[in-house]
Amino acid sequence: MLTLHEISLVLLFNDELFPFFIDENLKTLNTKDIIHEEKNKFNQKILYIKSPNVLRIAKKHFNCKNLKGVPLEYNGKPTAVEAHLSRKAIILII
Repeated sequence: MLTLHEISLVLLFNDELFPFFIDENLKTLNTKDIIHEEKNKFNQKILYIKSPNVLRIAKKHFNCKNLKGVPLEYNGKPTAVEAHLSRKAIILII
């Protein structure tokens, strides 16, 4: 299970691979279609994954049509920041 987790981190949260992301029609996505960046009230940079599939599934899961994306971790160890979904995702989304 840990191996699968680590492979998904390399493949999904690696910004060098974003130019190779494709949609269901095999059309390449632009980075701006995958990531949204903003600052929170503490002036911390927050990155959100907002690719079409992630956004569709997250909106359904959280029952929230206004969702801007799923936030990546912004606190913690350097190996966790922007390499995992945020543990506080629900708080940031609301």
